[in-house]
Amino acid sequence: MAYHVEINQSLVLNYLFGDYLDFSEGDIGRILRFLEVEVGQTGDRYAGDATRRIASGSPHFLVYLIFLDSRGKVWHFRFIISDAKSSYGILSVRYADEAPDRASADRP
Repeated sequence: MAYHVEINQSLVLNYLFGDYLDFSEGDIGRILRFLEVEVGQTGDRYAGDATRRIASGSPHFLVYLIFLDSRGKVWHFRFIISDAKSSYGILSVRYADEAPDRASADRP
C-alpha cells in the first residue's frame, strides 16, 4: 500500500534545514524524496518488521538512511516514523537525527 508521508516541521524539517547539517538544496531534496517515495511506497515493509519497532505494540518504527551528501560526506540518519494513522493512508515522520552508533566524530 502506498502512503502519504507527513513530515514533522519542528523536529524533522527544522533539523534537516538547520545550519548544523549545512546541506545543499539538492541534498535535502534527496532526503525528502527518500522519505516521501521510498518510505511512502514501501511503508508496509518497514512497519511490518517487528525488529524496527521502538517497543512491542508501539506505533513507532525506525528507518535508517545512509546518505552521501554533495560534499562527499557520509551520513547515517535515523528516522522515527509513526503508523498510528496508517488506516487513513498516512505515515508520520516524527523525529530525525544521526544514528547514535553511526554519528560522525567530525562535524561539518
